[in-house]
Amino acid sequence: MNLATYSEQVYTRGLFAGLKPDERLTVSEWADEHRHLSSVSSPEPGPWRTQRVPYTKEIMDALSVTHPARYVTIIKGSQIAGSEIGNNFIGYVIDEAPGPMMYVLPNERMAERASKTRVQPMIEESERLRKRVRSPRTRDSGNTVLTKEFPGGVLVFVGANAPSNLRMMPIKYLILDEPDEYKSNVGNQGDPVELDRKSTRLNSSHVSQS
Repeated sequence: MNLATYSEQVYTRGLFAGLKPDERLTVSEWADEHRHLSSVSSPEPGPWRTQRVPYTKEIMDALSVTHPARYVTIIKGSQIAGSEIGNNFIGYVIDEAPGPMMYVLPNERMAERASKTRVQPMIEESERLRKRVRSPRTRDSGNTVLTKEFPGGVLVFVGANAPSNLRMMPIKYLILDEPDEYKSNVGNQGDPVELDRKSTRLNSSHVSQS
């Protein structure tokens, strides 16, 4: 084989390799590769390892955009990594599958606390997420306590106690945290869970933790 023929084959292989779309990671794969636990939010800071909490893998992977599930409900005890599943899902969406996302907690005070103590530390500890969500100290960053903008999407934190919060925008991804603490009828407009679901598109992923 002469040099010209060899070079042409190398070029062709490289061209087709470049045209092949990147394989989508699952949520657990993304977390194992890119998630770093912050000392602010975890008693064991350092790289996330799904093998440390193997029961979370199936749940996280059901939240992946390649999985057929569209509604995922978690019924669990306390302090068994439920919040970290939600954080990994948020990081995965920001990095792998951007779109409008809503994180609902029983009230705005709890929403602010989740943003400050869970999600913002996760962003700061991940190089990939820092590239997508600008520092809140940057002017016009789109990064506030209750709103995190990123290329292709936005994450908003809301309280389930105000119906206007639940209808504020069409969303693709929805996280309902602590739904047992939601009021059964918000502003005489009905169940907040159903109000949230009406804001989602048909291809949304939905994680409910209790």
